[in-house]
Amino acid sequence: MGEGRLRAARYGHQTVSQRPLELHITLDGQPVHAATAVADQGPPWVVTITTSLPDQALELSSTYVGRRGTPTHIVRVALAPGRQITTSTDERPQGALPVTHAREHLLHDHLAALHTHAATHHAGALAANVDDATVAAVALA
Repeated sequence: MGEGRLRAARYGHQTVSQRPLELHITLDGQPVHAATAVADQGPPWVVTITTSLPDQALELSSTYVGRRGTPTHIVRVALAPGRQITTSTDERPQGALPVTHAREHLLHDHLAALHTHAATHHAGALAANVDDATVAAVALA
């Protein structure tokens, strides 16, 4: 699978490309161990952003699907303490949350959902430092 990437010879584009994102996350102002990654899931109109906070037993994956001229569909899978797993879906109007360009909006949307997820499970007030390098890493590979 060479560097976690697969090639689709038929279509000529990567089918999986995952990159870590350097985010510094705090809960109630205190730094926490966290891991965030962005994965392009094939064509350029599918992307997943996943963040885990292992010490709090929290994880959130947000998958975005959309193309120019179409709404963006969001599927979230959330893990909480006690192995509670929930899924949710949402849709944003055309152009409101672009998947094929301006992907920093996806990161901000994911982090807003993570903030809500942490608050719902009494983990504290979550904040994340998003710098230019992180924004660049979210862009298409």
